[in-house]
Amino acid sequence: MSFDRHVLAVIETLYDFLDRSPACVLLLDEHRRVIFANQQAGDLDQRNDGISLAAGGILLTRKQDNARLGGLIARALTIDGSRGTAMRAFRPSAKRPYCIFVAPVARRSSASSLRPAVCVVITYADIRRDLPVDSLRGVFDLTEAEGRLAALLASGEDLKTAARELSITYGTARARLAEIFLKTETRRQSELVNLLLTTLAIV
Repeated sequence: MSFDRHVLAVIETLYDFLDRSPACVLLLDEHRRVIFANQQAGDLDQRNDGISLAAGGILLTRKQDNARLGGLIARALTIDGSRGTAMRAFRPSAKRPYCIFVAPVARRSSASSLRPAVCVVITYADIRRDLPVDSLRGVFDLTEAEGRLAALLASGEDLKTAARELSITYGTARARLAEIFLKTETRRQSELVNLLLTTLAIV
């Protein structure tokens, strides 16, 4: 395999990895043009709820939000090594605002015009998360029932809501959660969810 083909294979693998993220991930070039948008970002664009993806980049409906995003992107383009900055953005649907994180991509020598310069990550409360139950079961040796409960908790549901969705009692859900705590070596639900999401990012 030639060097160019090897690089392309690596890029395709990384993009496939980003496509499986539950968050909306976009990569911009030095001209602020979108050169990659994962599946979640594509779905978000179709919602027409305050964010659109155009040839020139990312556009927010509200002018002050759009101006602020432009400022964060400009900062990421000019301050190499910045840790990134975040903002919230209005949604016309009146649902909870978007959380937008903007960070520079590490500068490395590359002749490609498609070299990403900025990464934009967008999350929102009602984001669709089809979490792989089988992956959670395999990593933590969970039963099928425990895996389904863990996936619901990782997607943002509270224990009572998860119990209703699984058609089990709250007491049964608490008992299963206790087993999940043991198997994942966690003690609190927030700690568990953080572990689950971190694990799902790499499986």
